[in-house]
This record gives sequence, structure tokens and C-alpha cells, in this order.
Amino acid sequence: MKRISRGIWRTLGQALDVRALYLKDICRQVGLPLQGQNYLDIGTGPLVNSLVFGKDFVTTHCIDLYVPKKDISPYSTLIFVLGDAQALPFKGAVFDLISLISVIEHVEEQEQVVYEVFRALKPGGSLVIQIPNRYFPIELHSGLPNLLLCPRFLRRRLIRSLTYSRLADIDIPSRKSMLCLIHNSHANVLVNETKIIWPAVLVPKMFRGPYKILAWVGIFRLLPLGYLFICKVSNI
Repeated sequence: MKRISRGIWRTLGQALDVRALYLKDICRQVGLPLQGQNYLDIGTGPLVNSLVFGKDFVTTHCIDLYVPKKDISPYSTLIFVLGDAQALPFKGAVFDLISLISVIEHVEEQEQVVYEVFRALKPGGSLVIQIPNRYFPIELHSGLPNLLLCPRFLRRRLIRSLTYSRLADIDIPSRKSMLCLIHNSHANVLVNETKIIWPAVLVPKMFRGPYKILAWVGIFRLLPLGYLFICKVSNI
């Protein structure tokens, strides 16, 4: 199992730009404005999403709990901020676009994060949230059987037995609960929802053949690997 987990992270690490461009292309197809004054990428990690989505913004703010490993000095439009998504260190109504890509499932106070994001958005601004599918049979962070489908008391025992403690901190919201978080945090928001079927290059080579077949027959249209929520805030 550890070998599978390492394969997932190694493959993803080599193709983060593919993932970011795939998500950006979905946003472009639904007409999301991808240029403006200020963009905020939350949980920026290795900066790939920040650079791809922030390409046509005047300023890109990158917030994370840790200092990025990549040297940001060549990127004059990037402003890196150490901070917590649950208490964004920004005034209200600052950003034209904010992204939360594979982040919210790692945060304890998810409702607070969504509230903070809408507080920081300008009227007429946009929010992009990507989450894995909570009910996909494989846990997509590790390649293990999806322990979120087990009762909580049994889940923790299984996690300990598998010596994969990082799973204990992951709580993926369901599609329905994510929509509730969005609408409960802002009354005037229009949400465009897209099912995610990742490009095959993001799948470890050992699974790539079966993955392509399942995608071709349409399994992932019924059971997507995740969801992308593109939220447009009213100008009012």
C-alpha cells in the first residue's frame, strides 16, 4: 500500500501543471474571468496553481502554513504570506479571484474557511473550489480503500493499523455539504458545478491502462473523482 501511495504522490508531483491547466480550462469554458487586479491562492504548496491561475493578474497572493520550497524571487507578481485559511490576514473585499484547490479537506473549520473566503472577495468576485469525491471507492490521497466510507470509530482503528496517520486529518466534504457551505456563507452567489475526470497522466502508470478504459466507457461520469465549484458573487 505504501508503494501505491508513493506512486500517487510521485506521479502528481511530476504533473501538477497538467492538473492546474485542466482546472483552469474548465473555468475558462464556463466563462470565468481569469484576469484582473488581485488573485489569492489558498494552500499554495509548490506554487503551481498560483502561477497558472495568476498568470494574467496584476498581483498574486499565495498563502500557506509553510514556506514554499520553490524560490519565488523570479516571480515579481507573487506575494507569499504565511497564514491560516481559517483567519485570512486580509481586509474585506480585496480579491477578484480566490482558489481553494485540494485544500478544504485538510482544514478543521471548513465553514469558517468558506466564510473567510467570501469576506475577502470583492463584490462580483469569483471563487474556485476543488475537492475529491468523498464517496469514490479509492481514497485518492493514498490509493487505499476509502476509509471515509467506514464508521468513524472503525476508521481510526484501520488508520492506526495501516500506519498511515495522515488520513486521520482528512475530512472531505460531500458534494451536497460543500454546496451547503457555499450557500450558507453567502446569500448572493451563483455556483457552476463540474465533475472532475483527471487526465490520465495524473494516474500512476500501473493503473493508467484500466483508468483510460473506465473513462472511455463513462464510469467517471457516474462516479467522478472529484468536483469543481466555480462561484460568482453578486455585485450587490
